[in-house]
Amino acid sequence: MMKKLSVIALVALCIGVFSFVQPVTAANPIPLGLLLPYTGDWAWVGAGADPGGELAVKEINSDKSLQPIGRPIKLYKGDTETKSKPAIEAARKLYDVNKVVGIVGPSSASIRSVIPLSKEAGAV
Repeated sequence: MMKKLSVIALVALCIGVFSFVQPVTAANPIPLGLLLPYTGDWAWVGAGADPGGELAVKEINSDKSLQPIGRPIKLYKGDTETKSKPAIEAARKLYDVNKVVGIVGPSSASIRSVIPLSKEAGAV
């Protein structure tokens, strides 16, 4: 009787645990943010860095051995406008709307304003 009850409890536990597990598929890419100055005084930096970000994601996604945990990366972009307030707004959108797991950039002093938000999101 005790053995039968233990088996039933184990099966119930497994069903409970595995009902929360999401399958890892190519349709479930890792969202990553790219935060650059696409406009503003340093827009030339964003214009030069953006193709590098695109190329990196393209290379990673074309070679499964480079993909983190076997999943491709989906790149979301935000414009810092080379200013703190737009950088914060763009980072907040990347975290809250696009659900990115981390942000690459920014490349100006606006990075200081984004760090607390990234820490809050658990990305740092």
